[in-house]
Amino acid sequence: MTIPEKATSYAERIALDDSYGYDQVDRWNHNRDCSSLVIDSYRNAGLPLVSTYTGNMKPDFLANGFRDVTPLVNLANGAGLIRGDVLLNVTSHTAIYCGNRRIVHARGNELGGVTGGQSGDQTGNEISIGGYFNFPWDCVLRYFGSDPAEDEENPNDKIQNGIYTVKSGDTLWGLSEKFLGAGWRYFEIKKLNGLTSDNLKPGMELKVPGHYTEAPTADEKCSVKLPILTYGDVSTTVRKVQAILNSSGYSIAVDGDFGSETKQVILQLQRSSGISETGKVDEKTWEALLL
Repeated sequence: MTIPEKATSYAERIALDDSYGYDQVDRWNHNRDCSSLVIDSYRNAGLPLVSTYTGNMKPDFLANGFRDVTPLVNLANGAGLIRGDVLLNVTSHTAIYCGNRRIVHARGNELGGVTGGQSGDQTGNEISIGGYFNFPWDCVLRYFGSDPAEDEENPNDKIQNGIYTVKSGDTLWGLSEKFLGAGWRYFEIKKLNGLTSDNLKPGMELKVPGHYTEAPTADEKCSVKLPILTYGDVSTTVRKVQAILNSSGYSIAVDGDFGSETKQVILQLQRSSGISETGKVDEKTWEALLL
């Protein structure tokens, strides 16, 4: 099971266990708030995170195998998100994307506040799995690090490029427990693969939810609107590019203004990446930024 899958499954289990409720005082014991839920879930998956609240999560997650993939996601409707993505508003809220347009997050106690309620989930919604919405999110963080536990598995049990090859004795329920963390989620495998039966045959290739991503069609590529940015532009997209550059080790002001400083850093990135030194954020530069 991958680190994002472990973390997401852990958060889902907490959301489904009403002995866990929302509380910002008792947030690291048997209750959670939004940030401790997300941080603890990825710690439980094996990452040595040291962040403590939404305001210091982003640099900590970026230092532990995550990348900022916000430009690849439509925040309005969640298109482009994959299971395990961390949704973050650095001042107010965070959640984990579960897939199928659902998120898991800690929302507030039974009093509508952050402290003073009873321990445990008194309403069923203090920590919950619900439909995706744009909080609004400042960024989307996606894990690209290694999964040591997966490397130790039998090579015949591993997922390759999002595909698992069925072996004798495999069942949908068992594969769902192994790769999705819960047997009852087998219907997600059936839906993704268009299966009409629960019967599996050795040698079948199954796309695994949360691991498999369809290659985008030409129309879909066009729908991921990564604009060409150039000197003089002022926008939130420029701000996102500057933030990505900062997380990649460049020192640059994150002010949304594509001025001379930003242009010089873009030229440095293009030079080090071996692509045309245009000084613009074009298609090849977007690829270099998001590698």
